[in-house]
Formats: sequence, C-alpha cells, structure tokens
Amino acid sequence: KSHALDNKILFRLLDSITEKRAPEAFSLYHRIRLSGTSSEQIFWKVYWQFKNLLLVSRLSHLSPDHIQKKTDLHPFVIKKAGWALKRFSTKEIESIFEWLITLWQDSKMKTRDLDGELELFMLTGRPNLQLSRFL
Repeated sequence: KSHALDNKILFRLLDSITEKRAPEAFSLYHRIRLSGTSSEQIFWKVYWQFKNLLLVSRLSHLSPDHIQKKTDLHPFVIKKAGWALKRFSTKEIESIFEWLITLWQDSKMKTRDLDGELELFMLTGRPNLQLSRFL
C-alpha cells in the first residue's frame, strides 16, 4: 500500500468530519483501520484538524495572511479551516478539542477505549461527552 494513498484517504476522512458527513466518516474510518492504520494514528490526525480549527477560529478576526504569520499554518490549511468554521461554532470546536484531550488521557490510563470512542464519533459526528471526566 502506498503512503500517499493512505494520506489521501486520511485527508478525505478529515474532510468528511469537518463537513459533518458522518456516514462517510464512519465508512472511511473502517476502511483506514482495515488497511492497518492504528486508531492512534487516526486520533492524531483528528486532533491536528481540531487544533487547527481552534487556532483559526480564535484568530478569525484577522486576515488569512496574518493568521499564517501568527500560526505558521499552510495557507491551504487556513482556507480549509475557514470552510469548516462555517459548520461549527467555536463552542463546538472547543468541546470536541477538550474531548479529544481527555479521550487520549483516559485511553492511556485504560479507562476508555480509543478505537471504540473514535468509531462512535465517526458514526454520530459528535463526541461522547458522557464518558469524559471534565466536560
């Protein structure tokens, strides 16, 4: 399997999440997992995506050029984040980002199942906040 193909599918997964197309995200998540990609690798891509959304949302009063100078994000990443921000409130992004952080911590302490939680997130398009310790 090619690394470029893996990345292409991973970016399709991220797009389906930020475009709130849960059925496609769920399908792509399983396709990626079946190809041998770990839930940890997928987690870090999703984390990266929501970290960028959070950064861009907090700087949305600035021009894309100023956002790029402050964050060192690629202009295309900023543009994609801008599109995604039309579908998410800042509160939603903050909630998902905090959920991701606590999910990672809890999965390392073996109190939550990373793969199962990510699968549920892909299926519903929403984090499972009931199991989070802090939210």
